[in-house]
Amino acid sequence: MATPKTKKVQENELEDLQKAGVEAYRNKDYKAALEHFTAALSRPGSWAIRGLSNPKRYELLNLRAAVYEKMDGKLEEAAKDARKMIRLDEKSVSGYLRAGKVLGLMGKWESALGMYRYGLERVPAEDKERKILVKMYEKVERKVEKMKSDAKRTDPLIVLPLELIDLVMLKMDFRSMVRCQRVCKTWRDFFRIHYYHTYRKLDFSHAVTAPKEKTFDKYINLSHLSGRAPIEEITFSRFFTKSSDALVKKCISECTSLHTLRIPQGLPGAFVDASCFGGAGSLQTIILECKVRFEDMVKILQTCKHLQRLECHKVDTSCPSSATPWWHEIECPNLEAIDLRWAEGENMIRMGDMQAFGSTSDLPRAMPNLRSIATVDCGLMRFFYHWNFTGFQHLEQFRNQSGWDVHFPYLPPSTTILSLRGNQLISRGTIEAFPLPNLHTLSLCENSYMSNYCISTILSHLSSPSPLRILNLSQCAGIDATELLWLLAEGHCDFLEELHLVGVTSFGDQVTREMGCLGWLKGIDISQTRVTGAGLMNIVNGVGRKRAEKMGREKGVEWVKIVMCDGVGLDAIELARKMGVVVTYLAPKKSALKGSKVRYGEY
Repeated sequence: MATPKTKKVQENELEDLQKAGVEAYRNKDYKAALEHFTAALSRPGSWAIRGLSNPKRYELLNLRAAVYEKMDGKLEEAAKDARKMIRLDEKSVSGYLRAGKVLGLMGKWESALGMYRYGLERVPAEDKERKILVKMYEKVERKVEKMKSDAKRTDPLIVLPLELIDLVMLKMDFRSMVRCQRVCKTWRDFFRIHYYHTYRKLDFSHAVTAPKEKTFDKYINLSHLSGRAPIEEITFSRFFTKSSDALVKKCISECTSLHTLRIPQGLPGAFVDASCFGGAGSLQTIILECKVRFEDMVKILQTCKHLQRLECHKVDTSCPSSATPWWHEIECPNLEAIDLRWAEGENMIRMGDMQAFGSTSDLPRAMPNLRSIATVDCGLMRFFYHWNFTGFQHLEQFRNQSGWDVHFPYLPPSTTILSLRGNQLISRGTIEAFPLPNLHTLSLCENSYMSNYCISTILSHLSSPSPLRILNLSQCAGIDATELLWLLAEGHCDFLEELHLVGVTSFGDQVTREMGCLGWLKGIDISQTRVTGAGLMNIVNGVGRKRAEKMGREKGVEWVKIVMCDGVGLDAIELARKMGVVVTYLAPKKSALKGSKVRYGEY
């Protein structure tokens, strides 16, 4: 039998081995820690008193099991030590916690859940550490339930063929791609490797909060790492502020292949500074939906020599004339489209400032290849007696929307689309003779002073036979549409394919009988007019006969819009649809109940 002195020596040896093992464990020297704990367990002192009265052996088994967890391929040995702990003391929490953790590391979560349940049945309720066992049981229980529910799901990346996955993924936008990458790590790695084109177009327009600089750095780095997907297009978030200029400058300088930049409306008071576009030689398209000063817009045109399209949706002209250079300092040989929309309340320009703006004769030299011009509430137009655009030899589209009393523009023969919306310009006889032999789309909608004579004058300047295919006269209250001889005379509308007469209240059934000469008409919009079901059938039966003969159809007209035409009955609509005509009809649903609200629905 060991003497008390011998027991003291054995306890000291065990204590020293335990301390050495713990120190090695902290230093991540698991091999040395295992040797110390194993040596301590083999000492006679650890076996001197067996069973429940030997807490030292219990503690050493727990420490050695922790070492086995950290070593590769030793989980089975850790599980054996955990079971030995439970056999030594069934009422202690540590054994069950260790066994459950080891089983979880082995992927046996249901066994781990059973181990925690077994421990809860044997550990006394008054044990303070029992709460830890309850929390682990609840945590593992949720994990097992989630695994069972996930097992019923099917990963589409595994089931679907790669060809079908490609068809789906190539149609997804940046926002959807980012959401897919957040599903799991497998999806994230799959998309980053196989669908690196995601980073070519960064779109933050749907961001809930303002993206930080590190977010842009992340995608720029991913683009550089892929090597095959340089960033080509960036759309900033709607939280654009003045402080975001530095971020714009950073993206332009680091994304050398960037060709499209779009900045949304932004927060109130946000302006775009032209200084952030320095070195943007590769930019081809700039869309600025937030406010931009006129002088900054001009500086952008001066800086971006390769620009092909510029859209400024809120141009602010409240800047000093001395700081506003004009077209004589601009050279944009590649510019093909420009869209200028004046900010609300900022379209008033002082006459004294006009000297800084120059004249329209300077524009063709600065932009020789311009093909499309669009202006909305352009305050400049009211200061020129005529806008002369004949110098633009390649101009194809001219669109203007304004409530100002401006004059009819001079346009080159290459013009194919002309839209003058809301202009009070025809009433004073400002139409000049200008040949437009290639014009196929003419829109004069929302011109309250438009008259039959004005329209006939414009059409008389077209070539013969007329190339006109689309004519929009909607919301022109001054038109007398009780007869259409003035419109159909001289064959200017013989090849017309679309006619829009929305809100022309003088249009009725009598006029529909005269429309048989429109042999090529395929669609007509006569919403909010006095036409009835009889007029609808006149259009279906009489319009577009030449088109019908060429295409082998029973009827020539393909679609008719009669929104809010109370005189058209459902019987006429159903009959027209049976004849193959697409009819869009919206009318009040008259309820039989008195006093009920009038609701609208599509039939």
